[in-house]
Amino acid sequence: MGEAGLLGLALDPDFARDQYLYVCASRLDQGEWRNEVLRYRASASALTVDTTILRTGIVATGLHDGCRIHFGPDNKLWIATGDGGVPARAQDATSLNGKMLRINADGSIPGDNPTLKGQSAPSAIYALGLRNPGGFAFDPKTGTCFVVDAGDQMQDEIDEVSAGANFGWPSALGANGAGRGFVDPLWSSGTSTVAVAGAAFLSGSDWGAWSDSLVVATLKEQDLRRFTFGEGRATEREVLLDQKYGRLRAVTSAPDGSLLVTTSTGSGDRIIRIVPTR
Repeated sequence: MGEAGLLGLALDPDFARDQYLYVCASRLDQGEWRNEVLRYRASASALTVDTTILRTGIVATGLHDGCRIHFGPDNKLWIATGDGGVPARAQDATSLNGKMLRINADGSIPGDNPTLKGQSAPSAIYALGLRNPGGFAFDPKTGTCFVVDAGDQMQDEIDEVSAGANFGWPSALGANGAGRGFVDPLWSSGTSTVAVAGAAFLSGSDWGAWSDSLVVATLKEQDLRRFTFGEGRATEREVLLDQKYGRLRAVTSAPDGSLLVTTSTGSGDRIIRIVPTR
């Protein structure tokens, strides 16, 4: 199955009342292998499938099979998908692979989604041109979405997501696409890769000068990197947990303000909790 499987999980913004949670999972459905977004209802003793809110459009494969999901500050469900090992899908408006998707919690299309070239109405696609996004996060102050995308032998990226943005894959890598109508990254790794994975913002006064920074987990370099934003770019500030726990896959901010990081070593994996010290 390679990279396929259970790929993302998000709690409904009103989880305390409705007990809904959402997953993106690779499933064989009607003879097709695809990534689907399902809604579950939790109880004290079980999880039961409530409905499938996104069934078709995302091809599941063993390669570049990213399907990360989060609710944004707009209460919409955002989904970052990989190209499934076929780069051309990232530029194909009829495919949901290689895209940033944005849908309502019931699977319907928000009326303020962009209408892409060749389409007559908005679709689930909010932005396109991604290769293999490992994670994304929303700035807690501005609500802006930032996605981290793994490059092909070079040019891992941090991209700012906006309606209709095209990040260029496979036609452009790194900061060389603006002249051709693509959106250049705010940061890229240059001629090598670090294998960017999960991303989350640090938030709250306890983090001091680090508050509002973006932290990005890496698989290849096995570390956590802190970035700040300004003047139209992201700047790397520190490398943390350098090869201390192996490959790092996901990172999220916990309700108490701490940071949770998961490893991806293949055995003995763990969840690491990091708390601010001032």
